[in-house]
Amino acid sequence: MLHKFVISTVASIAMACSLAVAEPGPLKDIPELLPLNHWSGTWTAQVEKPKPRTGESHGDWIVDGRYLQVRWKLDADKDTPATSGTYLMTYDVKQKVYRQWHFNSDGFTGEATGEWDAATNTMTWTARNAPNRTTTNRDRFPTADVRQWAMTITDQTGKAVFETSGKHQRRKD
Repeated sequence: MLHKFVISTVASIAMACSLAVAEPGPLKDIPELLPLNHWSGTWTAQVEKPKPRTGESHGDWIVDGRYLQVRWKLDADKDTPATSGTYLMTYDVKQKVYRQWHFNSDGFTGEATGEWDAATNTMTWTARNAPNRTTTNRDRFPTADVRQWAMTITDQTGKAVFETSGKHQRRKD
């Protein structure tokens, strides 16, 4: 009898542990978090301009589904060292705005606010992290497994001083 009890207890603990480590997904109480789920999973990255580079990213829900953490890396090429970083995204229910924080291996840190356009499946992030500079990043999801993005940095007159763009493809592994 004790043997059956021990087996039953161990099985219950194992099931509880497996449920505890499962990705929680976005917090159900905040429906505005759902669009951020587009970034979850593992992606192959392709920078198209200013010059081609490859890499990958992986997004996981953390803190009980309140934040999405995306870890990314770009491979080195003959002119550019490998770089990596992390960004966190959430929806601020008090301010009614999406928020994103960046931490890159080259020392760059930044903060952006976002607006989700459900009609086009596009998130537009805006950051004012450098004096006299505005960074706008648009992430568009034409399908559940494709993310097209473009980033433009403008000066105080609105003139583009840097542009980059690329595409991510969700991996099925």
